Amino acid sequence: MIANQSLGVRIRYFRKKKGFTQKELGEAIGVNDSTIRNYELGNRTPDANTMAKIAEALEIDFYTLKSTEVNSVDSAVHALFDIEDRYGLVPDKIGDNICLVLDQADSSAYPDRTDTEISEFNTALLSWYKARISLLDGKVDEDTYMTWKEKYPGYSAIDENGTPYIPSVRKKEEAARDEDMEFKYKMYVSAKEWAGETDILSYEEFAARSN
Repeated sequence: MIANQSLGVRIRYFRKKKGFTQKELGEAIGVNDSTIRNYELGNRTPDANTMAKIAEALEIDFYTLKSTEVNSVDSAVHALFDIEDRYGLVPDKIGDNICLVLDQADSSAYPDRTDTEISEFNTALLSWYKARISLLDGKVDEDTYMTWKEKYPGYSAIDENGTPYIPSVRKKEEAARDEDMEFKYKMYVSAKEWAGETDILSYEEFAARSN
């Protein structure tokens, strides 16, 4: 799993996934390719500001790149302890399963919690739930699900049907469909004109019927 790899390995992984060379990534953040090479080899460590620039260039969330140390049971549990203190996520038992749920206790009893943060955390959990249900229902494949998580929240979203998607990818897909529709419409108009017919549909009507 990439999450438990070193920062250098993660930079290289997401750079290649984006399709960037070391030179292209360097140009995107204002450093030379040897600096990127040293980051990936672990010879140098980017500061937080540079990491934010790398994450933005690769269109992933900063915390995807930074990752969290949960490569042992103890570190994972203590991370959950911190989440309980901050956001009120607590263990519960439903049947034979141990689950994590949001504590409904008055947040004023916990000095590190605010109602706004708890609400935002709940929204984030709901988005994650919808994304995972889409995976389990076969609406998206595992690669799309993993990419959605890597890009959440700045570069991924949940649509009106509750399906996770990547806006930049969907925009490209829609542009390709529009280009294909425009080509089909030109062929349709040419055929009508060649046949001497005058009942030519507008582009909007043609697209609506084609869909």
